[in-house]
Amino acid sequence: ILLWIIQKKVLKGLDIPGPKGVPIFGNAFELGSQTPYVQLHRWSKKYGGVFKIQIFNEEIVVLNENDVVREALLSEDFAGRPYLWRINFLTPGGDKSITFRDLSQGWKKVRKIAHRGLKQFGDGMDRITILSSDEIQDCIMRFKSNGETPFDPREAVEKCIANIMSTLLVGERIGENSEDFSSVHFMVKTGKRIAPAGPGAELDMFPWLRFFGNESFKMLKEYNVKKNKLFSSWLKKAKNRLSLHSEESLGVC
Repeated sequence: ILLWIIQKKVLKGLDIPGPKGVPIFGNAFELGSQTPYVQLHRWSKKYGGVFKIQIFNEEIVVLNENDVVREALLSEDFAGRPYLWRINFLTPGGDKSITFRDLSQGWKKVRKIAHRGLKQFGDGMDRITILSSDEIQDCIMRFKSNGETPFDPREAVEKCIANIMSTLLVGERIGENSEDFSSVHFMVKTGKRIAPAGPGAELDMFPWLRFFGNESFKMLKEYNVKKNKLFSSWLKKAKNRLSLHSEESLGVC
């Protein structure tokens, strides 16, 4: 309680408007677990494009206007990344990756290495572009096949992305009725559901909830099982292809 009082006193000096929350919990119960952006949009109409909310002991500044967001993204002041327990559960050490790492000299080195790695593809980048274009055209044809009938494009887009990934990694497309495609579909669906602002955010603040039958944690565990099985399968296929190419090269020599 003392920590909450001190935070409120300090943050009053920031002069950022925002909804008043209840002690300890802040605005946590006012945000819908499935559609928090709806409530954030309502607040933006009342408090403007920049306002603050409190989720338990975390003070969060919300940017809700294009110009403000663009200005913030160009500034190193907003280049930090919060520690997310879920990310580290799904990918141990994930907070050290190029995506979730804080801006630092270490991050800049990682980015430089990644950029250098992409440049090493050389002409291979053209192959990636062609491959992606072929899959995108296939996706567009799927869209057109529905005519003027309303349809859900998500499955076609997921299949397109999955096939690009699979072809690049193991040299083959994923069959629609295969276990691999089912796993990819589940991972995409689950990933969107437990995204940082959705269900599962409670685990970032209170990881110990996983010991009390938390539904989001059960979903994370299933996600990990399918991910590990899928990636192990792809790794095995990639090794087999590499071994086959090596044998063919030796035969030619």
